[in-house]
Amino acid sequence: MLIFAIYILTTVIAPDQFLSEASKALNVNAATAFDTNGLVVSSQGGRLMQNIKTLKQSLESSERVELSRARQIFVQTALDLMQCVNKNKKLRPYLNTYPFSIENIQLTIGFTENNNFIKPPHIANISCHKGKVYYSIANTNREAEPLNHLHEETFEEACQLVAKEK
Repeated sequence: MLIFAIYILTTVIAPDQFLSEASKALNVNAATAFDTNGLVVSSQGGRLMQNIKTLKQSLESSERVELSRARQIFVQTALDLMQCVNKNKKLRPYLNTYPFSIENIQLTIGFTENNNFIKPPHIANISCHKGKVYYSIANTNREAEPLNHLHEETFEEACQLVAKEK
């Protein structure tokens, strides 16, 4: 009976602890993204069952950006998120993979105005999935998909291009 009680307590208490720490890490990144680039959180979460497999964060901006500026914002925000997670010693035991990398985050940045994507030629959306960064522009044909794929690259390529531009 005692073993069962300990099992119940650890399965009930531990998730709350790491969920709280994961939430703190996402909130710290949201504050940094706002202070640095004026990004505002629209949603956040992740794959957080027994441990942290993935963290997801969606941010928005009203800035009109070309590809190079969009890349700079995205790379900085992604690196900040990974650093925030990896530095958090309370969170570290719950990470499915340490160090947490671009493979473990799903980050989206939408560039919107009046609840609509900013029109071309400006970037409307950047997203990352499994280490690939995807850039899209708004589709001006309202009957079609809202976004048109413009460009994709690996996160490593994006980082190298941002470093070259500095």
